[in-house]
Amino acid sequence: MRILTFFFILFASFVHGQKLKNIEAIKLNTKFTLELHTDSLNNFSYNIVSTEPFEGELKMNSAFKLFDENIKENQIQGILAIGTFGSQRSILLAMKSGLKKSFQYELMIDVKGKGRFKKTSIHPLHLGVPSIEMWPYNINLIKIVSFQIIKL
Repeated sequence: MRILTFFFILFASFVHGQKLKNIEAIKLNTKFTLELHTDSLNNFSYNIVSTEPFEGELKMNSAFKLFDENIKENQIQGILAIGTFGSQRSILLAMKSGLKKSFQYELMIDVKGKGRFKKTSIHPLHLGVPSIEMWPYNINLIKIVSFQIIKL
């Protein structure tokens, strides 16, 4: 029984690792647009439809002015950059959703720049309500692993 449990844990970690390996990473100092797709079972996948370098510092009080006024219904815009929160400089992820429902997502971060990702906590995305995540340490890359509808 112990051997079976060991192989199950080993297999589960391998499958999750393969999934993460196939997800495109978003680099620091990037503005990006994601497009979500759903299948017949309401499972969500996404692809990155655009990226562009983000120059300068992301200021928390004006970050949301950098997004399009009307984001398409199946898209999310975001910026991952160094920014300021008061007098403190941090890594900021600002996102705005055009989705008609509230979504939770899973976010993996690469802190040391070695391609080793770890899960981090996030705030949900709501229609038209910008969201900001902030970290006190360097982040080189992020990977968004999954999206789920929040059932109210």
